[in-house]
Amino acid sequence: MYLIYYALLALYMAISYELTGLTSPTLSTISLSFFLFFLTLGLFYGGMKHLKAKLYTILGIFLFLSFANLLKVRFQLSEITFFDFKLLGNAYSIAYLFLDKLPFPMLGFLTLSFIFVIYYSNRFLNRLRPEMIPQLKYPFLVNLVAFILLFFTLQIAQAHAPNSSYYNFLNSGKSLIETSINLRDTTKQLKATLSRSSYAKVDQTDNLLQGYPFNRPKDMDVVIIQSETFFDIMKYQEHLGENGIHIDENVNKNFQAFQNEGISGKFYVPTVGGGTVNTEYEVLTGYSAKAFAKGAIVFTSVLKEPTDSLATFMKKRIPNTETIGIHNHTRTYWDRDRVYPLLGIDTYIDMLQFTKAEQEDLVGAWMSDTTLFNKTKEVLEKNSGKNIFLLSVTSQNHGPFLDKRGEKPPITGLDPSEEWEISNFITNLRFSDQALKDFMTYINSRQKPTMVIFYGDHKPDPKYPIFENSAFYHQKERREIYSTDYFIYFNPAITDPKLVNLKGRKKDLSAAAMNRYLEILLGDTDPLSLYIYNYAKVPDNYFGNGKAKINEVKDYTNLSKEFVNHKIN
Repeated sequence: MYLIYYALLALYMAISYELTGLTSPTLSTISLSFFLFFLTLGLFYGGMKHLKAKLYTILGIFLFLSFANLLKVRFQLSEITFFDFKLLGNAYSIAYLFLDKLPFPMLGFLTLSFIFVIYYSNRFLNRLRPEMIPQLKYPFLVNLVAFILLFFTLQIAQAHAPNSSYYNFLNSGKSLIETSINLRDTTKQLKATLSRSSYAKVDQTDNLLQGYPFNRPKDMDVVIIQSETFFDIMKYQEHLGENGIHIDENVNKNFQAFQNEGISGKFYVPTVGGGTVNTEYEVLTGYSAKAFAKGAIVFTSVLKEPTDSLATFMKKRIPNTETIGIHNHTRTYWDRDRVYPLLGIDTYIDMLQFTKAEQEDLVGAWMSDTTLFNKTKEVLEKNSGKNIFLLSVTSQNHGPFLDKRGEKPPITGLDPSEEWEISNFITNLRFSDQALKDFMTYINSRQKPTMVIFYGDHKPDPKYPIFENSAFYHQKERREIYSTDYFIYFNPAITDPKLVNLKGRKKDLSAAAMNRYLEILLGDTDPLSLYIYNYAKVPDNYFGNGKAKINEVKDYTNLSKEFVNHKIN
């Protein structure tokens, strides 16, 4: 009877805990959590003495964990573990701003069910007599076996339920141990492990690595254009809506031309419809945004200390480098004013440093790409005596897709409920394409060697019927919904034959792989960079489809978690 009571308690805790977690509960995750809580109850077993106090303490910890999961998911906090006791303060600092959006139904369910369980547990325990409770001859051995089982099930959860609340709980114990280890030793050990991987070697079949190692430039500007909600919609027409759409004009013709003249392909990203800075984070660092809690925004909830990035790489490797960020939105948006210095970007030009006329030059609801490109040209001209790393982040094509710039091209196949907005979006893509052409004409006229990287941060929000009704979006094909398009372009002033030879190469890349590939193009020969590039360029690895070896998945996940917030010396 007593064991049945323990089992029922563990089952209640498992179901409730997984309901609050990062993913919808499944039989496997509930089973794992049941095993966890049943063993945890067993660890505290010790006969009748203080039995109530022990059980109620465990139940109280369980309630705390469930509330933590709810707040983590709702407010996109960082990877929070049981042992992160800063949780309540962090959660409060965010939650009080959004009291109307707290998950009250689930909070109420947890509280009421907790009271119900405590009430009936108290009644049950009051009726127990010592002879009704099994006595263990060697309780220490039972506890030891339970600890060993918990350790091994951590590996099982890593392979089969990495986003479960169960795994987050168990991993927190491991994280507590790891944080006590000297970071330099941990980093050295992890780098040594990765350097022996096949991913840390040159892939002879990769047409983008032909010419490796590349020469380290002494005189070059690197300009990254992160284009809001940009993708080459012309390629996807027949896959959109219920039966495809047709745009009677190539609104991306200039973008396609620069793709053909440079390195180009599909661009895999960690987000869709929003979460711009997670793509930004991966391109800047090469570490996976998906290594943290599902839904976490790395800029706002994870990045707290200096972290190596492409900007810091250029400052270390290329003399006389100045690092600059430009965004025609408020400087506090997504915490960029706080995060950019942590990522080695020394100067940040935000919306308020544009003129009033530029701020009022809107396309749709946001400042135009033309204003952003003009500011980018201005900054390059003002710093012509330096090597510039420049990240320009546009906002023009952010939803809602309001009034358009110019006459819309004829479009057929749109749902009447979305025709106005989507036609605006497509027309504004055409305006972006023209602004890109004007900017690249300037880049081609420069005497300074300049490399331009252009990509879209994510596809539009799937809420629109053109996407919601598209089988292309919803056939569980993550490669399509989580992808945009990119190019890497060398202006005529770049004459290095190894780089020139790459023009016209095609290859699909992830945002994380892009970071290390750019460092490789700039002369990096570190095996760690090759590992990140080779591993993250494979879609199955990047999206976590489980086709890589488990240890490689674990290594890359650990790499992302271990090195965030720390400079790599």
